[in-house]
Amino acid sequence: MMDFLDPKQRRAHDIRLLVGYVLIAIALALATTILFYQANGFGVKAGKVIQNGLVFVSSGPSPAQIYLNGERYKSDTNTRMVLQAGTYTMRLSRDGYQDWQRALTVEGGSVAHFDYPLLIPKNMSPAKLADYASLPAVYTQSPDRRWLLVQQPGVAAGFEVYDLKDPKKIANLTAGAKTDIKTSISLPASLFGFEQDGAQSLEVIEWSNDNDHILLRHKSGDQTEFLLASRKAPETSVNLTKQLQLAPGDDLTLQDKKFDAYFLRTAAGTLSAVHLDGDQPTPLLNDVLQYKTYGDDIVLYTTANGAASDKLAVRLLQDGKNYLIRQVAKTDNALLGLTSYSGDWYVAAGSPSESRTYIYRNPVDMIKKDADQALVPVDILKLATPTYLAISDNSQMFMVENGQDFSVYDAENDRTHTFHVDKPLDAPQVHATWMDGFRLRMVSGGQTVIFDYDGTNVQTLQPMAPGFKPLFDTGYQVLYSLSPAKTGPQASLTATPLRTPKDQ
Repeated sequence: MMDFLDPKQRRAHDIRLLVGYVLIAIALALATTILFYQANGFGVKAGKVIQNGLVFVSSGPSPAQIYLNGERYKSDTNTRMVLQAGTYTMRLSRDGYQDWQRALTVEGGSVAHFDYPLLIPKNMSPAKLADYASLPAVYTQSPDRRWLLVQQPGVAAGFEVYDLKDPKKIANLTAGAKTDIKTSISLPASLFGFEQDGAQSLEVIEWSNDNDHILLRHKSGDQTEFLLASRKAPETSVNLTKQLQLAPGDDLTLQDKKFDAYFLRTAAGTLSAVHLDGDQPTPLLNDVLQYKTYGDDIVLYTTANGAASDKLAVRLLQDGKNYLIRQVAKTDNALLGLTSYSGDWYVAAGSPSESRTYIYRNPVDMIKKDADQALVPVDILKLATPTYLAISDNSQMFMVENGQDFSVYDAENDRTHTFHVDKPLDAPQVHATWMDGFRLRMVSGGQTVIFDYDGTNVQTLQPMAPGFKPLFDTGYQVLYSLSPAKTGPQASLTATPLRTPKDQ
């Protein structure tokens, strides 16, 4: 203590403390800087500063060998790769399967996910589930992909129901073993409001999210009615045209995928919410031409009201308020899309004659921020005369199409992919459809064709009738096909495992 009575000793002590604090601060700053640059992918290689990116890659099935620019990577799928920024060719390979590959651009400090690669067997062995005298009119699958319904040809009320829950049972079928995955149901004759004789059709509008109820449109001549069919309890099926007292020209869609709540659009263009219990409809909008809905109260629609003579107004009803998104060229086939992805609202709007489809992110927020400012799209899909717009199952991808030409916006990575598929669609198809969140499906040359959202990994699978969608089980381990038989006026339903016998 006496040393600190000496001013020189005290000054030296303070200087030592100050130097120590400065050195600690420098060390902390250096450590923080190093951690920051490491977190952003910077490193040193061969005496040079480089920047890395992080790539997660999975495959079905796994493991699969990974090749980068033709060289085997140290790990197999599923794995995480730290790669120097640059461009690579990534190829996944597994014994018995066709390779999956794509170009890969790694940006420094970025994180990329490839969780969707699906490897297709080189050799496939279909098992026949049923033969039909002709192609069934209805071939549809529940939202959870567990239940497959096939209408018995010539019998409007009869259906076969296949339980697709266990792919091992399908594998047993291909091996020749017998297993019971099929039951039959019959809708009550009283369900139909007019005769079932003569030329008629049943059309699936949509399934309820309970994976039980199906909204159907029944037509015979110039007569149309809406039916609500139950898979589990067909005797409880309801004739909605009678129950809701619908008029000719009325149209129905499910409200928030619920079987007992609907959006009703009248021939005059009035859109209402109506409940199965018979309550009076709740009017929502007037002069509606086309519409898309989300949940039970968000509606994207077109109307001529308030638009220029050669235009349609695309408007959004959200939170009880009505917003103008944009005007598009007048058309009977406006391209509309509405979804929520990763906490953001996305709206798509376009017209075939404009060859542009505009995609907006959180348009209502932009309008609330500055109502006088024109909405700025997050992307514009430029495709000549697009005739179809669809959003992927995971809401990440927006696709517009004209025949073999596609343009896809990836909301996760804010990128656009425009490409041409060198395979024509078989008539009566007019467009491809989403297979899942990352792949598209269609029928070309009498066979199922699938490809990734950017046009890569085009794969030709099993024979398929073009009037139907190729269907898959929940884990994409089995392909279900409905196709004309090679001989005779018959059709066959087949199941083809997408796993080799070793992996089944």
